[in-house]
Amino acid sequence: DKAGVVGQVGTIFGKHEVSINTLTQRGSNPDSSASITILTHLVKEEKLQAAIKEIERSNIVKQVENVIRVLE
Repeated sequence: DKAGVVGQVGTIFGKHEVSINTLTQRGSNPDSSASITILTHLVKEEKLQAAIKEIERSNIVKQVENVIRVLE
């Protein structure tokens, strides 16, 4: 858990035109990391994947564990 991580993730999502609907951060883990769950508004797959790839390449998160596509 480190100050500014949520803001940096939000900036990357915005850069790729991915709008965040809900963001939940769950406390600190034993290794001082935190779990973040993000639900987006409807978005094109390529925009979401571009944002995820940039986040994975950055040093702001430890890992992107899951991306689950919800179809309406």
